[in-house]
Amino acid sequence: MHNVIRPQLAEFSEKLDKIRQHDVDVVEEEIENKEGEVEEFNAKQKMYQKETIDIQEDVNRQLVEGAKLQALPEQKVIEAAQDKELTELQGYLIKQGGGGNVLNPLGRKNWKQRYFILIGANLIYAKTKDDYERGKIIKELCLTGCRIDPSRDAGEGFEITPGKSAHVFELQRGFFEKNSKKRSSAADSGRVFKLRAQNIQERDVWIDKLRQAAGGY
Repeated sequence: MHNVIRPQLAEFSEKLDKIRQHDVDVVEEEIENKEGEVEEFNAKQKMYQKETIDIQEDVNRQLVEGAKLQALPEQKVIEAAQDKELTELQGYLIKQGGGGNVLNPLGRKNWKQRYFILIGANLIYAKTKDDYERGKIIKELCLTGCRIDPSRDAGEGFEITPGKSAHVFELQRGFFEKNSKKRSSAADSGRVFKLRAQNIQERDVWIDKLRQAAGGY
């Protein structure tokens, strides 16, 4: 009897071992598949996160550029507003007031510091550099045909004498606005602009650049 049962038990045990091994192999294979799926999911998640960050950065850049375009003229900086112009020279000069003309006979001729900017053949000036950057320009001088000479009393002064055509303009809208308009300043017709630099060297630089802008006069 024992001789019959033992072989059967051994065979049954062997079958159980095979079943267990098969189950283990199946489980291990499933685990490997799951691990592969997890790795693939993580890779896709990282790619998605990177794409999301790139898209967000692109959106942020577009928003910034849009904000610049939509900004009011007085909020624009020089670099953004003068993309089509070439600034030749800029800095503070002392300017004599324009009092005593036909429209303002009792006006004062005292000296005040103003911020001047030479752009092409035009010389514009504002009360301060900040005002200029905000588009708040006082007047614009077209230098074509003007004569630029050192002041008779020597020193740091120089003068801008107009040519035959009107050369001084007032802006009706902000300087940096695309539809900015200007009109001739009747009060400055024939006016000689008297300016002073900080020193002789600075004066000579201004005279040289202004003469070039005026066409060599």
